Amino acid sequence: MPVNATVNLQRILEEWEFSRQQPVLAQKVHQLQGLRLRGAPELTGLIDGYMKALTSYLNSASTVAGGSPGARSRSDASAQIAHNNASRRLDDLDAQRETLRLQIAKNPRTP
Repeated sequence: MPVNATVNLQRILEEWEFSRQQPVLAQKVHQLQGLRLRGAPELTGLIDGYMKALTSYLNSASTVAGGSPGARSRSDASAQIAHNNASRRLDDLDAQRETLRLQIAKNPRTP
């Protein structure tokens, strides 16, 4: 039976093979695009940051995944760099999101 679980993006990058990551991350980019259109203007920069981090990772990782078998060690190093950069950027964005969440909790808007 399928099980639903909340998993952060960094865990997906760390634990899943790229073939499993790719459709999930592409779906997240699509969801972020929709959120950007409907979301509060003050969230646009954060949403754009997540989209850019995921898109950049997907582009880098798919280039590496499509490489020739003879370039394996370079591909592995490139994949690790793409993974590290994306994870670090997602950590930064998560920290920004938490800071924003705390600010909103302190000063909720009144209708």
